Amino acid sequence: MSDNSPLTDLENLENLHGYLGPTPPPGKLPQRGERFWVDRPAQLLHAVSLLKQSGVVAVDAEFTQVRARTQSDVVSNIPRLALLQLSIENHCFVVDALRLSDLSPLMDVLGNPSIAVLLHGPAPICV
Repeated sequence: MSDNSPLTDLENLENLHGYLGPTPPPGKLPQRGERFWVDRPAQLLHAVSLLKQSGVVAVDAEFTQVRARTQSDVVSNIPRLALLQLSIENHCFVVDALRLSDLSPLMDVLGNPSIAVLLHGPAPICV
């Protein structure tokens, strides 16, 4: 057996635990909803007013690394929130967190126990 040989034969994939068969063909994609770039406080308030009307909000966050010196003159990389994507059924809001200094209006959505918040890749990062 060479190092390049496959670990399993393709014919035996049906016998693998968890294998659900071939991927079905894709269905019809839903109609594309509205997308908004949010980099002003008034735009954020508008986004929050629409997001609060939904029972489910999907959230994805992007971070950038900021080099910072501590009091002991040690340089460290600190993650800084750069971009938030918040989506509901027909709307997607891309929030420029570097441009907006106050994101507290989002707590009306993210802190609301009657709204399910779906997070992509949540990690224990203090921001």
